[in-house]
Amino acid sequence: MEVPYPLAWTWTRSFSFAQSPSARETTEMLAEALRREGAHEVTTRDEALEFECPGILGMGRMALLAPISGGSIEIRSADQKIEIKYQLQFVLVFWFSLAVGVVFALLSIKSDPLAHGLLAFSWLYFGNIAISLLRFPGFLARTLANSSR
Repeated sequence: MEVPYPLAWTWTRSFSFAQSPSARETTEMLAEALRREGAHEVTTRDEALEFECPGILGMGRMALLAPISGGSIEIRSADQKIEIKYQLQFVLVFWFSLAVGVVFALLSIKSDPLAHGLLAFSWLYFGNIAISLLRFPGFLARTLANSSR
């Protein structure tokens, strides 16, 4: 599913190994790790996978995939290096943050509702993206590190 920019963010990470697993093996390892983390639909292809998550509605709020609605991962393997390009979607968090922003705007109707609404929206939406920016690459690194042993 193609999702426009503000709702989907893309990053690329490279990992080096003494003996690199194939892209297909890496895809299977990541698919299994995503299932363990709570992704309820994981579709794999040779060197890529797509996943969907219940997001904030179906997980504990501290779960790795809680702010993530879904995403895709592409794996390229060359020599002793694996490059992973991943796109994470934040659709549910966007709508939830927007709703909270509207509520904050309505509650502060007498004193700059736009500023309060934007602050609430920005804090929730971009805060969750920042948390995922920090946590998801660590998840990838741990999954690949465990497989290289």
